[in-house]
Amino acid sequence: MKYTEKTAAAVLNSLLRAARKTPRESLHDAWTDEQGRTCAMDGYRAYCLNAAPAGMKVTWTSRPDPARAAARAADNNKILAHVFNALDAGKTVEMPAPDADAVKSFMAADKEQGGRGVYDLGKDFPAVNVKYLWDIIRLFPVAKWYVLADPYARMVSPVFIVADEGRACLLPIRQD
Repeated sequence: MKYTEKTAAAVLNSLLRAARKTPRESLHDAWTDEQGRTCAMDGYRAYCLNAAPAGMKVTWTSRPDPARAAARAADNNKILAHVFNALDAGKTVEMPAPDADAVKSFMAADKEQGGRGVYDLGKDFPAVNVKYLWDIIRLFPVAKWYVLADPYARMVSPVFIVADEGRACLLPIRQD
């Protein structure tokens, strides 16, 4: 698997469709930041692509008022700075990247068995939404994966993904 702009556009559009259905309006949006990166978040995951996928125009925001869009983008940049703070501050450790084939097999079996879509990343690592995990694997197939360095926090740590094409953050979910 390799990074493609077509996959990147599909993953971003999937996030935007899902975000419209969530009540966490203050945490879902898409914008181009001051560094020209294409950013999107929905309150459960965040993506920052170094460049917009070809042919994709990022126009959707959670606020319908166009006059508010610039201020909203500035707010979002602050939120993302906090999201990636631990990663940028070096307070993370690398973890094994999930195996794409194992995740894909799990998704099929989980769906067939009517499961909850919760994928456990392993001993001492968090559990995450398997569909969101699969989107990130498709978006950044060659990447480094990180969790918080504090061993007591790893089970509930956000998962940080860093690739040449950008970075992402995926929040954990409860297993029970």
